Amino acid sequence: MRAKKDLTKTDREAILQQLMAHLVDSKKLIRGALNKIALDFGVNRGTVQRVWKRANVDLDNKLRPCSDISSRKKNSGRNLKHANVADRLRAIPKGRRTTFRSIAAAMGIPRTTLHRYYRRGIFTKYTSSTLNNNFLTLQGCMRETICAQGSNAYKIPHIGKAKLMARGMLPEVLVVDRDVVELGFQQLDESDISAKFEELAVEVSEAMEMCDFSSQLEKLIVNDELEEDPGVELGDLLDLTHLF
Repeated sequence: MRAKKDLTKTDREAILQQLMAHLVDSKKLIRGALNKIALDFGVNRGTVQRVWKRANVDLDNKLRPCSDISSRKKNSGRNLKHANVADRLRAIPKGRRTTFRSIAAAMGIPRTTLHRYYRRGIFTKYTSSTLNNNFLTLQGCMRETICAQGSNAYKIPHIGKAKLMARGMLPEVLVVDRDVVELGFQQLDESDISAKFEELAVEVSEAMEMCDFSSQLEKLIVNDELEEDPGVELGDLLDLTHLF
């Protein structure tokens, strides 16, 4: 017998083709056809019979002689035993949402059942440690940017996030001195936001032009003609004189 629970689309179509080949007078299956095909495909007789019933063969219908058997019907399969799984999961403290085992224990359901709900898309698994690390890094960048008065000439202090997380001491937010916060507000008040956006637009435009220049440079083939004429300007050769 088959080890797999469900037939694939190819299996069902192959079974239907064999059934169609065992029709008598284009209406009925010959005696023993279901048992023979079930044995050939290694499935139960009832499985072959369900494929035949789902196909609903009607050879008098020239446009659609049989129904679709490529997939299961919508909303089929085992019904959910536990209601509001996603809501109950959100109610569990973050500290107990580290593994399937701890979540299942907190919700009072089997771990295998919880994993089945995960596979069905009832909830999504994500790594909270990665999110916490990224969030703390962004906070550190913001703090150092303020202290450097908008410059990127800074280094983020190493706080050992992995060790702190292992000890359960990783903070959710970074503590910032009041002086840093006031300095940030002062810099915002003194800055012309519109001018900053214009500067950023110019930088982006120049970066895109340089990217175009680099792409053209990669395509450049140095040949004998270039060597014979050392006076040829690279900008003229690549038609990028507007960059110089």
